[in-house]
Parts: sequence; structure tokens; C-alpha cells
Amino acid sequence: KITLKNEELKSNQQKTNIIKKRMDLAFEGNRDTIWDWDFIQNKLYISERWRDIVGFTNINVDDKIQEWKARVHPEDIHTLIRKIVENKQGLSDYLDDTHRVKHHDGHWIWIHMRDKCQFNKHGDAIRMTGTQSDVTQETNLRLKNRQLAQIIEQTNDSIISTDLDGYIASWNAGSENLFGYVYEEVIGKHISLLYPQDTANAFEEVIEELLQSGKYNSDVYFKDKYKKIIPASLSLSLLKDERGHALNMIGYINDISKRKEAEKELLIQKRTLRYQAHHDVLTGLPNRMSFSEKL
Repeated sequence: KITLKNEELKSNQQKTNIIKKRMDLAFEGNRDTIWDWDFIQNKLYISERWRDIVGFTNINVDDKIQEWKARVHPEDIHTLIRKIVENKQGLSDYLDDTHRVKHHDGHWIWIHMRDKCQFNKHGDAIRMTGTQSDVTQETNLRLKNRQLAQIIEQTNDSIISTDLDGYIASWNAGSENLFGYVYEEVIGKHISLLYPQDTANAFEEVIEELLQSGKYNSDVYFKDKYKKIIPASLSLSLLKDERGHALNMIGYINDISKRKEAEKELLIQKRTLRYQAHHDVLTGLPNRMSFSEKL
């Protein structure tokens, strides 16, 4: 009986190994790592793909929970352990976490981990099985986009994006400060909302030049929510996809009211100085210089 039981265990182990190899091959094509943590024996199985991800190709690395845990970023390990405990206690259906793992070269990579605990008939967690995926590129891109979005949102200048037909797709805080409209009031509205009536057709001319040259720069006039005319410097560019096809327009708008006022004041001063140079201070009559010019 003992011999038969040992043969049965050996046969089951062989079948398990075959299944694991098949799973490894399947996930290898998908560039994912299989993760299997046996709580009873405290043994960890991670497929070969994990060694590639952390840069240990052709280097012997122990499949131990301590080895894996030591590579998780110190700022991420506490949240990850908490999620593991919650899943072991049945407080969550799945463990879903994205954290940093130290690469063999010393830099950090982002890993997306999705696992699920298995329980015995008594409700005790006996193992955790799932996958780990290298999401470094996607995560870094998402973080970069988030940082850019924060920069755009917090800048003092107005930054507006529209589709190629001119309907507003994004509206930052600088736009709200300049024009008086809040986000909900303008999203989906046409950009001509911001143009004075006598320049309503200017948008079509701008679009034509933008699509031809890829950029547009000019001093224009806008109107705010309260019909106040705002002189502004407008810079337009195209947002394109990977194939170079135009998707959206990005407009950078800078209020130049103070600059226009300064230019106007300078012009008045220039005219005043010219008048004083060509007229007598006491009588206001044209002087010798004015006579010589006219002569």
C-alpha cells in the first residue's frame, strides 16, 4: 500500500510538473511570470520569465520568498504585504498591486501582480497563485503623462486642446483665470465661443494655415465670459499619433494686455516728444525745426 501511495504521489508530481511546464510556455509567449506560493511548506515557485525580468538570466537565484521580498522597493512592500494578508483572510477576491522591484543592474522596474488565494475545506489559505508582469514602460509613460497634466493644469498661461473641428477637449486652470469659464461650461463647446463676433471666421483661416505648416503664431483678440476683449499671443501646434496623423490642436494663449498698454503708452510718449520738439513750449506754434521739415 505504501509503495502504491508513493507511486501515486510521484505520478501526481510528474503531472503537476508537466502542467507547470505547459503554463510556463504559455505565459512565456505572453511575457508574464507564473507565481505560486505554497503557504503550508512556505515554498515559492516563480517561472523562468521572472529571472529575465529582474536581469538574472543564466544566474542561479533561489526561488525563496525572502529573495523575492528583498527585491521589492521599501516604499511599496508594506502595501503589498497588507494586500497579501487581506487576500489570505478572504477580505478581497484578488490581490491586484503594482509595485517596484530592484533589477540586477540596480535600477527599479514596475511589476503588476495579480494573484488569488486557494483555501482548504476549513477556510484556511493554503497557497497563492497568479501572475507577475513587467509594466515598467507603461507605468513610466503613465507617470510622465500625469506629470505633464499637472504641469499644464498648474501653469498660469491658458492651454486649450480641441479636436480638428475646433470643439474644446481640455481646459486648464490658466484658461479659467483668463476667460472666466469653468471646465464644465466649455467642454464640448466650439472654440469660436472665445472669438469676438467680427473675427468669428478667423478660426477657419487659422486651421488652414496650421494644417499646412504644422504650427501657427500670432497676436489675436479673444473675448472672455463677460464680453471683455483680451489681446493675446496665440501659439498653435498639432498633436499627432505614431503614424504622424493629426489628432488634436493644442493652443497656448498668453494675455498680452499689459504689453499692449505699455506699447500704447510708449506711442503716446513718442508723439508727445515729437510735438514738443516741433512746437514752441509757450505759444504752441510750430518752431524752426517744424519749419525746416516742412520746407
